[in-house]
Amino acid sequence: MEREIYELSSLLSDQRALIENLMQMSGEDRTSVGTSSLHNSSFSTNPINVLMQKMGGIAGVLNNLPNSDRVIMHGEVIQLDNDSMRPQHTVMLILLSDRLLIGHPSSGKYRFQLDSTHSLNNLAAVNIKDREGGETASSMFKLLIFPGQRIFVAESARKKKEWLDCIETAKRELLREGSLVRQATIRGKRRQDLSAKTEPANQLTSISESSKSPDESAWLSELPAELDDCIAHRDMDQAVELILEWKSCTTREAAIDTQLALREAQIVQLLSEEVNFDFFCKCFFFVNKSVQHFVQAP
Repeated sequence: MEREIYELSSLLSDQRALIENLMQMSGEDRTSVGTSSLHNSSFSTNPINVLMQKMGGIAGVLNNLPNSDRVIMHGEVIQLDNDSMRPQHTVMLILLSDRLLIGHPSSGKYRFQLDSTHSLNNLAAVNIKDREGGETASSMFKLLIFPGQRIFVAESARKKKEWLDCIETAKRELLREGSLVRQATIRGKRRQDLSAKTEPANQLTSISESSKSPDESAWLSELPAELDDCIAHRDMDQAVELILEWKSCTTREAAIDTQLALREAQIVQLLSEEVNFDFFCKCFFFVNKSVQHFVQAP
């Protein structure tokens, strides 16, 4: 099964590369891609100075951001009362790589004052459907922050979608980074165990006892959920990497292994479907180009 996953993943990558090369050879217009890249580059710029002029209490947070963190999105929204759904006041939201800052109106030097900060691991952004929010539902969303929730109205439906998408993407990236850190820790522990095997035979018992690493156990317990997230977002490259990492673990938990085996089978099926779909696209491309050449021929 492990070899099948690796072969399917490699085949899928080859198919994608071939299709991209064919599109380039056909002179496919890629202006839209460049425009999107330019938009993303502009969108990811850190407007730290502007934000510190609008909101008090955030200078210490923004000035001490790690190099890997950034301001992903910011803007003003209207907070509603949870019961009556009536507007309360305007708030400022600032989405960082690992947390969300919420600022309330201030009568002091700044228009807003930092009210609270929330780790992205402890909140969820949820869309509000028409039947829940009435006429303004198209622009409404809520943040589930244990133990309660906050309801907001964005300036437009498009802006609401941006908030939902950006928060979800940031949460996924944070989860991925955490997974990579745990994998690195596990690999380091595994290398230590392997090097320890060169020690005298009287140390073999302690090595055996340490093979069931607490770090590996904790990582394995979270792995089914991480794989579910990869599958839901069709992130097959990360899913394959996680499966291969699981295969190389020395720690074994029967219940978790059963869950992971089911995810592995599902990933193999999805990879097979993607390979077949990419092959179909390649065939369609060749047929389409051949027909065009035939029609244009004198």
